[in-house]
Amino acid sequence: TYFEEMFRPWFARMAGRWQDSAWNIALLDEDFYWGSNYVVLTTPIVMAIGSELLGGMDETAVVLSQHALDYLLGDNPLRFSYVSGYGTDRMQMPFSTQWSQDGIPAAPPGILAGGPNAYNNSLLFSNFAGKRYVDSAGAWTTNEHTIYWNSALVFVAALAAAQGGDVAAPMALPEIAPTAAAAVELAVETAVYCRPVPD
Repeated sequence: TYFEEMFRPWFARMAGRWQDSAWNIALLDEDFYWGSNYVVLTTPIVMAIGSELLGGMDETAVVLSQHALDYLLGDNPLRFSYVSGYGTDRMQMPFSTQWSQDGIPAAPPGILAGGPNAYNNSLLFSNFAGKRYVDSAGAWTTNEHTIYWNSALVFVAALAAAQGGDVAAPMALPEIAPTAAAAVELAVETAVYCRPVPD
């Protein structure tokens, strides 16, 4: 089929990127743009759904989804969790009018930051694009959040949980890797959690 002819070479390319990556993700340096963490998540989602449509879940997609969670929770160049509420060194100040004005000291747990951005902020310089990030309520280029980014986080956490047991612990920071069940619980809690907008 046309889908299979297009999908299989793309799948192999993404798997090759993942295998060549020091951080076990499928992003190249030029892929660290606005919302790069969403791309970290959607690559294994497309791999998983596509392989399922072609006859069965491919183990590569499952492992890559687990590594995507590891990356977001601290197994990355900054040793930083891009998910609020998880990890010692984690995102605390998302770009959000609501959460920066509500008088509550931190964002609710489970909010996913956009991630490193090598293109839209000349003040964030590093020789490695994956380090161009700042946790600041004013940094829309790296710390904005969206519902659809969080939906990808829920999907990948659910996929990891459905495949059995714990999400693989990050190599350098085992204390920040929750179990897959806890990640799903947090993501679902975040999806239904809403603070009232101040008057």
